[in-house]
Amino acid sequence: MTTEKDILSLMIAENRKEKEEKLAEMELVDQVMTFLLAGHETTSTAVRQFLMLLTKLAWTLFTLAKHQDVQDRLRSEVQHLRNPTFEQIESCRYLNNVTREMLRFIPPGCISSSITNYSERHQPRCK
Repeated sequence: MTTEKDILSLMIAENRKEKEEKLAEMELVDQVMTFLLAGHETTSTAVRQFLMLLTKLAWTLFTLAKHQDVQDRLRSEVQHLRNPTFEQIESCRYLNNVTREMLRFIPPGCISSSITNYSERHQPRCK
């Protein structure tokens, strides 16, 4: 009996037991590769989503810093909230408006990069 807790050790130990249904060696390899791929894809997606959220937060804070009047009004609306409930957050109309505007300004999935030829960037738009 093994004391290891990783998935490969558990699968090998289970496959060594005397029973009629066993995985062939290649099936075992295929199963492990599936787990590795699924774990990698889930992790990379989570990291990508987190970085996108962090980027949007940074742009929101930058935009609020540039618009002091919006920042002041937003602060006055939310400063009394301590451990707010969902209903309290939903009742903050200005907060919801600022959030919607930032989602309009920087929509989900809009972060991308492209390479532009220098000469293309500096061509006059009107001829």
